[in-house]
Amino acid sequence: MQFATSECQYSFAVQILLEISDEEINICENIIEIRRLAMGFIQKIFLTAPNVILTVHYQGYPLKYIPWMVELVPSVYIMVEHMEELIKHFNVERRIFAVYLIAHIVSSLSMPKHVHLAQMILLVVENQMALLEPHEKAIFFFNILPAFEIMSKKLEFVRPQIIGYIQKGIKIAHTRASVYPSMRLAMKQPERIIIEAAKETMQKIQEMQKLK
Repeated sequence: MQFATSECQYSFAVQILLEISDEEINICENIIEIRRLAMGFIQKIFLTAPNVILTVHYQGYPLKYIPWMVELVPSVYIMVEHMEELIKHFNVERRIFAVYLIAHIVSSLSMPKHVHLAQMILLVVENQMALLEPHEKAIFFFNILPAFEIMSKKLEFVRPQIIGYIQKGIKIAHTRASVYPSMRLAMKQPERIIIEAAKETMQKIQEMQKLK
């Protein structure tokens, strides 16, 4: 009971430290230094109570904090061993979180570990695009676009497959947009935002292909 309470307290402390590091919440001139100190404290928490690493990542946190955790908290890499169970979580938001986390970790790993993780992401994306309800597919697809771009910068071999997924996502968004009674109304809906973001991401990846 005491251990569970301590773990809960540590998890809460990590969330507070992440928020302190956020320039949108903590507006000050030396936010970069504050972030480094906060991430250092999180690293100490994870070393003191390793189970907290799993607890924090199973609970999840805002996607914008992931790059700081991967760059500044070395203990986060223990999650590589638990990615498969994390990415199989039934909640779509948790799966989005897992894909985004893996993409950032992949971008900083050397061969061959990142190959296995990249293939895991692609398999999950393929399954989600086949199994989710149409509105869930749109949410999932839109939120993993940044992860696609991150992976493409590191891994040339995934680019063609990722472009294929993006093209499928654009078709799904176009199909959903077609239910609106007029083109004018459709242009104002979330599907249009998804389509434009997807096209922009695909263009960036195609430009990477040309530079290889």
